[in-house]
Amino acid sequence: MNERHFEFWPRRMLRTLTLPRTSVYHNLKVSAEKYPEKTAIIYYGTEIPYERLHDEVHALAGYLQQDLGAKKVDRVVLSAPGRVHRRITQERVRQDPLARAPGEGARKAVGRQRLATS
Repeated sequence: MNERHFEFWPRRMLRTLTLPRTSVYHNLKVSAEKYPEKTAIIYYGTEIPYERLHDEVHALAGYLQQDLGAKKVDRVVLSAPGRVHRRITQERVRQDPLARAPGEGARKAVGRQRLATS
């Protein structure tokens, strides 16, 4: 890694990050259980609480698996129109790596392919 930027790095700011032992999805699930009404995302002035974000992550999972027939071994290319939709999609992918990053999924389409558009 190139470290030239550290010359301009704030003195009191850490230079490394410790990865948490829990997944992002696990943290979302715990936050939805503990703070269901607390705001997770503000999207163009609309507050989306943790419980709704968690529910939408599961709704996307259900749509992929039940309506489109996607299985854990499938690769799915997902296209999300906005930041909130992209965030929901990312959390779903982190929950269970059913889908991969768009670049990987688009270039290395293996097995059954599904394209879901909203």
